[in-house]
Amino acid sequence: PFLDYLATERSLDKTVLANKIITKAELWSDNLSTSLVKYQKLIKQFKACTTVWDLNILYEKYFGIMVPASQAVTLGVSDADGLRILVHPDTGVEMMDINNPRFGNKLNF
Repeated sequence: PFLDYLATERSLDKTVLANKIITKAELWSDNLSTSLVKYQKLIKQFKACTTVWDLNILYEKYFGIMVPASQAVTLGVSDADGLRILVHPDTGVEMMDINNPRFGNKLNF
């Protein structure tokens, strides 16, 4: 009865609606499994870290918490004055964040 009601209210054939529901459920299931695999891989990366240095890199990459200034200089993502060197994701051109040139738009500790 519920499917009949939904089909009537949406002016669809019951079979068409049922097929749409099945298709969306399969897509959701596929997306969920993909997300779970990504999550498990990320957890493994964090567990594999043996130094705070490595953890800092992952925190910046995945959570936007920037590495300490001294580490950023060593990694080459900041100049000696602490200005972040940002790379445009589409063009690959180096640029400075005009909103906050010292720390980008992220947190920095």
